[in-house]
Amino acid sequence: MKKRGTWDVVNVIMFLHQFDWNQRVTICKQMLKLLKPRAGSMVIGAQSGSTKSGKVTIKAPFLREGAEKVFRHSKESFREMWEEVVEREGVTLEVWVEYTPRYELGEVEEEQK
Repeated sequence: MKKRGTWDVVNVIMFLHQFDWNQRVTICKQMLKLLKPRAGSMVIGAQSGSTKSGKVTIKAPFLREGAEKVFRHSKESFREMWEEVVEREGVTLEVWVEYTPRYELGEVEEEQK
């Protein structure tokens, strides 16, 4: 594994939802420590989200058996999480969040209902 402060990019996909808020903040702080301390270093990725943040129950067909509660961020809660990381770490960063409905699952944006 590379040393801290030597990465240009950290790519995190479908990972943060497994943890509670405090654990996510800790993980995000650790990801930032991997990055080179310069403009252009970035954390990128994808995460299941929702127009409203909160715990949701995931069932089949996404899980083979049973159901599991996970936390889905909204744009606002995701930005809020990173703002907390920035405040704790004393760093400057730009947070970009985009929400794309999953039409194949029958999801519709709030404004379209």
